[in-house]
Amino acid sequence: MEYLEHLIAQQQVLVGWQQADLVPLRPWVVGLLGWLQRRLRLSAASLCLGIALLDRLLERNACARDHLRLLACACLLLASKYCDDDESATARAVVHLQAAHFDQAELCATELNVLAALDHRVGAPTALDFAHQLAPLANDDALRGAVERLLCVALANAATPQFAPLVVGLAALRHACALLDRAGLALSPLLAAVPSASCERHLARCLEAQQAAQAQQAARGRTAAAASQARDRSPVRRAPRRARRQPIACKL
Repeated sequence: MEYLEHLIAQQQVLVGWQQADLVPLRPWVVGLLGWLQRRLRLSAASLCLGIALLDRLLERNACARDHLRLLACACLLLASKYCDDDESATARAVVHLQAAHFDQAELCATELNVLAALDHRVGAPTALDFAHQLAPLANDDALRGAVERLLCVALANAATPQFAPLVVGLAALRHACALLDRAGLALSPLLAAVPSASCERHLARCLEAQQAAQAQQAARGRTAAAASQARDRSPVRRAPRRARRQPIACKL
């Protein structure tokens, strides 16, 4: 309980990214970091902390659009060094997957700049940290997987950082229990009064939006496949030959 109180005191509530032109790119950035996390076999804690570091940076600092990818990768690399024991995520491994966009020297320099901008304070508690403290996720694969998927979907939404990490973690736990038909969580009096209903509705909307986007993508895929099959089945029509023009006879 004392450690939970320490996490609550250390959590940060953000207001969102400073640059309005970067906000529409947030789903793409989170998707990129999620893809890197899977390819490098990082933990979900590294992904959540990497996104949190990026949110902290962009809340007060400006960033060029063409540098956003580099900054996000540097944040994930820093988070992996803090959360994961193995060294599967190295600068060389990240550059190997993003070689067309930056090199190792640029990534290492950006990593140092991120540390300086954050005053070397990397370990801020995330929503996943609170979820692990509120429920025994390590011993429940189904619940842990549901919470992690919910958090990945929610973190792609620009409004999620406006909720406190404790509220997001608690809302993800309650929503995951509802999806899995589990009984409610037995919370301590310290957390029983935490207002998470609005965040739970926010998570539900995020999940519905993702499901709608996936359904649209699947429908477009089926339409493209049907059009391709129709083209393959249709007979090849050759253009009619043009009649040869007769030479004009001229008298000299």
